[in-house]
Amino acid sequence: MNHIEFIEKNVREELIRAGFPVTVAQGGAWQAIDLYKRMSRPVKKARSLMTAYASRNCGLKNRRQKLN
Repeated sequence: MNHIEFIEKNVREELIRAGFPVTVAQGGAWQAIDLYKRMSRPVKKARSLMTAYASRNCGLKNRRQKLN
């Protein structure tokens, strides 16, 4: 038994044990396999990375705020 068959079998059995109908349990097992396959793919390298952060002074680091 390979890892995909193992996931399918165990997810299906757990859903049936939890009281779901066999057809629903099989659908849940297929979704678990689909999720496993998507999560197992290598990550694509990003073109550019951008870091965003919030500053307490909102860009007014060295300037005093003028009072109106």
